[in-house]
Amino acid sequence: LSVPAATVGSVGAYSSLLPRADAWTYAARVQAVGSVGTGDKFFEIRAGVDATANYVVLRINSVGALVFARYVGGSSYSWNHNGPSTAQMQAGQLWLRLSFLIGIVVPAWGIGSGGAPPSTWTQLTPRLDDYVALVANGKVAAVEAHTANTGVGTWTWDVLSLLAVAPVGAL
Repeated sequence: LSVPAATVGSVGAYSSLLPRADAWTYAARVQAVGSVGTGDKFFEIRAGVDATANYVVLRINSVGALVFARYVGGSSYSWNHNGPSTAQMQAGQLWLRLSFLIGIVVPAWGIGSGGAPPSTWTQLTPRLDDYVALVANGKVAAVEAHTANTGVGTWTWDVLSLLAVAPVGAL
């Protein structure tokens, strides 16, 4: 996924990838290509009812900071977390993961090996509220790259692997 230089916008892919709506784990192995560390840009994995207005998302910005958010009707509420280093973002073994079960979403990230998922994950704070449960209960999965101003160069992420499983906990 690549957003050209001097462009404000996003590039993404969307699919009904999740095996069931009420319990799933969705993970992506990704790699930042080229410049990281500067600019107002981010990459994200999304899952839920749809990919445009009602979903949960795990977003990583250009310096590795993570944001977990829920979108309800296009309006969001988010939680910030520390994430991987820029070197880990570029190494091709970074995994981002969202898991959903019984109304709880657990975002996580980890560094795998040889293309395999990590043996241990850094779990972020699990989230349970009525809105999270409402928008996560779907089968749509997405990946997107975004830039928010024209002052950044080309923003490219390779999506190397996508996994979606049920029941939760298989990854």
